[in-house]
Amino acid sequence: MKMKINEGRALRVFKTLDDLWGEGAPIFKDVVLSQNRWPMPEKGIANYLFYASLPMRGAVNSDDPFKLLFELYKKHPDLFDPNLVARCWTPEKIVKAIKSVSREKLLERSCSDAEFQENGGSLGYRLTERAEYWYQNSVILSTYWGGDILNVFNYGIVDFEDVFRRIDNNITEAGFVGMRRKIFSLLTIWLQEKGFIPTFPTPLPVDFHALRVLWATKCIDLPKNAKSPIALQEYYPSLAKWPAIRMTEQLTDGIAIWSQGFMAENKLSHYNINPAIWVISRDFCNNQLQNKSAAGDSEKFVSSKFFDKEEFRRNPDLWPKNYKNPCMHCPLEKLCTGAAPSNPYYRKGIMVRLERIPYPIQVLPGMEDSFIYNGRRRSVPKK
Repeated sequence: MKMKINEGRALRVFKTLDDLWGEGAPIFKDVVLSQNRWPMPEKGIANYLFYASLPMRGAVNSDDPFKLLFELYKKHPDLFDPNLVARCWTPEKIVKAIKSVSREKLLERSCSDAEFQENGGSLGYRLTERAEYWYQNSVILSTYWGGDILNVFNYGIVDFEDVFRRIDNNITEAGFVGMRRKIFSLLTIWLQEKGFIPTFPTPLPVDFHALRVLWATKCIDLPKNAKSPIALQEYYPSLAKWPAIRMTEQLTDGIAIWSQGFMAENKLSHYNINPAIWVISRDFCNNQLQNKSAAGDSEKFVSSKFFDKEEFRRNPDLWPKNYKNPCMHCPLEKLCTGAAPSNPYYRKGIMVRLERIPYPIQVLPGMEDSFIYNGRRRSVPKK
């Protein structure tokens, strides 16, 4: 299955976001990105960012690992030195170190011991696997790259794909495990932003947030003969009639590679478009009613019911009282015709696209400031 790309529509979406983020528009006021929310070590920042990129998988909120990683650094700074990790650590010891710090943070939030054992804090997602990757990548970094992630970029750069081939573990022993295009492009952008490496064409880190915005605005779309995954009918019967696709690495890679060339050709900045898309999805799409399950994010998938346009038309009372209508404040609202809930993606790897129905209550001209929409986690937290 392939996805179609509407470059005319993509140019309008990308240009809007590039301009608004670049000029510091009010819609992005006070946004503080995850990599800037918490302190950095005084030295070894590039390697610190390398390790910080490893947990950015699955449904993890990218703000949370940075907080816990800094706590981990304060207690075990040698865990962020690949040469020391290769010589003195094991995956088992890494698990214990992460759990120790996670436990302290969880207890600060009055979480139960059972919750700690189950989750292990914000680094708990596949913790054993994560610790194995931490160790293996430290050994690779020490063995092949002189213990410094910046050495990966020191042999002449044409573009992102040129560098990615150097660390793609599908084709080289010097490649990192658990680090595909999405995570490596994210790391590359962080290193560029901090001035450690030069700016060169780099793709969007194609995660759920990027996919949601691109699909909701029809920058990407499915062929007309596309068939929905069987799992959608089994686990999400209320969504079975809507366009859906099981996302694969091949599909996300194709979108990422396209985005790099498209932005370069049209002189658009990945520094602007990447964070803008992420914030739009996280702060606006995430709170749009059709993106939320009526039953909550239950493990019982069948109970995860989503509202479509016919239900709203039959019963306008489904709209909550005092609904804040994030779409009203979104700069892409006029280009957006879809909704894409996160539940099917994070639980079953399926992207679903509903037809978005606009909120029927309009705000009178001049009254917009009375309905200012505040996204989550926009300011720097108190230390």
